[in-house]
This record gives sequence, C-alpha cells and structure tokens, in this order.
Amino acid sequence: MATNTFLKFRETKSLLVKELIRCRNKLPKSLYYLADASIQDNNGNKIVVRFYCKK
Repeated sequence: MATNTFLKFRETKSLLVKELIRCRNKLPKSLYYLADASIQDNNGNKIVVRFYCKK
C-alpha cells in the first residue's frame, strides 16, 4: 500500500465527561478537572471533552 493513501491525522472519538469519570484514576492529576466537570448542561445535553495536545 502506498504511503500517500494513509490518513495524515487519526480521528479519535471525543470523550464524554461520563466516560472520563470511570477512568479518572488513570488520568494525570493535572487533568482531574476534566473528570470533575458536569455530566450534562442545563438543557440536558451531554458534555463532550475535546482538547488538542501539541507534541
């Protein structure tokens, strides 16, 4: 397979706060605040966590 057919960026699923709560103990302590956020907003919509980490 030619290398130009591979995706340049891998798409990953954005996590819900509800999903982060289950694995909070695996997060670095500096990111605990993400798992401590509200699970849903005032309208009942689930809150999604998205962030970009530069390397």
